[in-house]
Amino acid sequence: MTSRQDNRSTGETGSHRLLLLNRETMELSGVEDVVSFDENGAVLRTVLGMLAVDGENLHVVKLDLAGGNVSIEGKVNGFFYADGTAKKAKRFFRGC
Repeated sequence: MTSRQDNRSTGETGSHRLLLLNRETMELSGVEDVVSFDENGAVLRTVLGMLAVDGENLHVVKLDLAGGNVSIEGKVNGFFYADGTAKKAKRFFRGC
C-alpha cells in the first residue's frame, strides 16, 4: 500500500490538477492540506507546492483530503503558487 506520505519520502510527486470554470468554481486534485480558508481566500498545500487563492464569497463545496480533492465556489480573483511555506503564499495576497 502506497500513501501520499510514502511518495513524499521517496521523492515522488503525485499529480495536481486545477480546473477553473467561469471564475466561479475551482476544482483541485493533489491537495494535501488546507492551511487556511475564509470567504476571501485560501492557502492549500498541494503536491506541487503552496497555492494561495484570492476571491470573494468563497466556500468549500467538496473536501476530500484522503483523496486529495477540493472544490471551491465563489468569485475567484486570482491564484498564486509559492514554493516553500504557507507564510509566503499568504504574504503575496496581503500586498495586492
